[in-house]
Amino acid sequence: MTFQQNLTKAVNDEITIEEFSGFFSGKFEYTQEIIDCFYGACKLKDRDIVEYLLIAADSDGVDKSYLKVLDHLLSFRWHEKEEDIVTILWFDIGGPEIVDSLYKASLIIYDWDEVRALQRKCIRALHDIGTPEAKAKIKLIANTDDEHVRWFVRDYYEQNPEMLEWIYGRLNI
Repeated sequence: MTFQQNLTKAVNDEITIEEFSGFFSGKFEYTQEIIDCFYGACKLKDRDIVEYLLIAADSDGVDKSYLKVLDHLLSFRWHEKEEDIVTILWFDIGGPEIVDSLYKASLIIYDWDEVRALQRKCIRALHDIGTPEAKAKIKLIANTDDEHVRWFVRDYYEQNPEMLEWIYGRLNI
């Protein structure tokens, strides 16, 4: 079975998610096909395909070659997979290359998400990266008008007072 056939069967519920993800060896065999399909799914605005492509990418293996398409996906709200994308960026790609994408994701605020899970994940990932650029993005996020995000930043850095002072501008960067 080809990648396209496997994807079609999964989207049409002809195979289970386990069967779909079992198709991949984790050896980056389908990277370019998956990336190309992500762009196609964006043109079609097909959230089901995006969901299965995220599973495919995770099962096949994700590296820095996915950064551009994942950042592109963060430009759209119709798929509602921003948290999954941030997780992939954080754990599979990592590093300073993802700082701008994480910041971009942190600006996506859903009214129904009072705990601001996406913003929390972005802040934690930026904190892990720890570069001056990542810290600058945390400072921008922390000074948002959104009270839920501000409260989370204060809570997150509660045990690290010097970071709180830095974020809220009491110390020089």
